[in-house]
Amino acid sequence: MGITGTSCDNIFKIYNYTQNVSPELFMTPPFDINYDILSLHKKRDFNKGELTTIEYYGEYDFLTNSYSDLVLKEYRKYFRINEMVYKRELKIDWFKCDGTTGGTKNTIKHYTQHESYAAGERRRRNCITNIKIGTVGLIMDLSGVTQIEAEQIGWIFMSQYGNEIQMFVEGVENLLKDALLAATDYDWLDGKPSMLGGVYTIRQYLYGELDIDYTENNTNM
Repeated sequence: MGITGTSCDNIFKIYNYTQNVSPELFMTPPFDINYDILSLHKKRDFNKGELTTIEYYGEYDFLTNSYSDLVLKEYRKYFRINEMVYKRELKIDWFKCDGTTGGTKNTIKHYTQHESYAAGERRRRNCITNIKIGTVGLIMDLSGVTQIEAEQIGWIFMSQYGNEIQMFVEGVENLLKDALLAATDYDWLDGKPSMLGGVYTIRQYLYGELDIDYTENNTNM
């Protein structure tokens, strides 16, 4: 049904993207709506591969990679025992048409040991994926090459250290970090792109992104 054209400052935006909802519910916090199946666009933020927030937007422009019309936002906080995730707190904020939040929901997820191992592997895999994306932009910035050319440059590096990358994902992190510090065949690693302020090298950026801190909210038992 939607709420377009309605005086809707106090109405939740999500109702613009749902159907068959009675108008009298538009000012009710949409706690029971499964927003994950709606046609909303997700913008994810990570802390070295660990998902921290997801923003759900009504509009997305592929060419400019830009989002608009923020509908709701999820915040995640993780807790660890012996550096393994055992609990995640999730906070969800829904936005009204005036841009303020009007409904909040908090949930807690508890992890089994199997789920915790899987979460750690997923985090490290995300870390590698995000580094690949970031490094392409840095190479483009440093060398003035196209995206395709930058991807090819990066692929040569990745193919040489494929085994170390796989071991990193599986939890043996030092092999890849040591290989990165010892690499001598790639001049671009020690370049200082403007995207890093012209101060830090790509090598420093990569090492920093690979250096995951598991001690945040951690209790040793």
